[in-house]
Amino acid sequence: AEEAVYRSHKDWEDTFETITDAITIHDSNYNIIRTNKAGKELLNLPELEKNLKLKCYTYYHGTEKPPAGCPSCNCIKDGMSGIFEIFETHLNRYLEIRAIPRLNNNKQVVGLIHVVRDISEHKRFEFELINAKEKAEENDKLKSAFLANMSHEIRTPMNGILGFAGLLKNQKLSIDDQQTYIEIIEKSGQRLLSTINDIVEISKIESGQLVIHNKKINLNNVFKELFDFFKPEANKKSIELICDNVQNKSELIIETDLTKLNQIITNLLINALKFTETGSITFGYKLNEQFVEFFVKDTGIGIAPENQEIIFERFRQGSISLTRDYEGSGLGLSISKAFIELLGGKIWLKSELNAGTTFYFTIPIK
Repeated sequence: AEEAVYRSHKDWEDTFETITDAITIHDSNYNIIRTNKAGKELLNLPELEKNLKLKCYTYYHGTEKPPAGCPSCNCIKDGMSGIFEIFETHLNRYLEIRAIPRLNNNKQVVGLIHVVRDISEHKRFEFELINAKEKAEENDKLKSAFLANMSHEIRTPMNGILGFAGLLKNQKLSIDDQQTYIEIIEKSGQRLLSTINDIVEISKIESGQLVIHNKKINLNNVFKELFDFFKPEANKKSIELICDNVQNKSELIIETDLTKLNQIITNLLINALKFTETGSITFGYKLNEQFVEFFVKDTGIGIAPENQEIIFERFRQGSISLTRDYEGSGLGLSISKAFIELLGGKIWLKSELNAGTTFYFTIPIK
């Protein structure tokens, strides 16, 4: 009989100490009176043999008194066992806690037992799966929207080209009508070519085929050419185009890829003209240590706060609906961001709805 008692006790002790779940045993005053090895490691407990008053809420929650609504406290009060998951800020872990009441011979509650499992890794995988699912659903939505938008962006100018080309066959057309139809065909062709160029650039970015061709350039000359190119378009919309007096600054020579820098600023100016109906567009640059900081500022419709985080993603234009008010593939900002990062800089924006937007980006001087 003694051997059976000894063996039963020894088996229990060995199991208690070696089980990987943390076990803490508490009295009715929330003191931890015993724990296994896993519990000591989880809670970083001192030696219990010193008979210190180790309040469970201090080591679990990092508080000086039982927190309101603690399920374990309720277990001591009403004697009901329970299981719950909780993120313990004090321990920086997700825990699954089983609270079991301790009863005396009269079935009165004299404390509780915690069986605690660290489920932080499980929760991390769970969150990753949820994020992956949401990302996959978002990508699928964007892909469908992209295909629909590309179809729209290609079919619309193609219809214009074919339709007005057919009208030109009418030999009774006046010279003015012919000129109007030819201008519409040219504009539709330019829009179609722009869409195709964007798709080609995105394909190069995806496949890592972009190559940098650095050479020394005069920034003032670059900005003067851009100003002269976009000034007629701004005049058509009665928008003031301002080049921030770069012509009056001393000559600034930098070493970078001229083609990509031109395309970045061009994309930003095209966007500014597209989304600005009245007011002005200002573009320029300033020196900032080893970088040149460029900006394009408009007084247009602005960008909603919820769209400012996603505006640089591919196929975004604030809206992915075909009923959006502005044409375009939604690839310009994504291409610009890729070019800027390839050149060693970064891009950001400041915007307010109905008050305008300012895009900033930097590239190294050399």
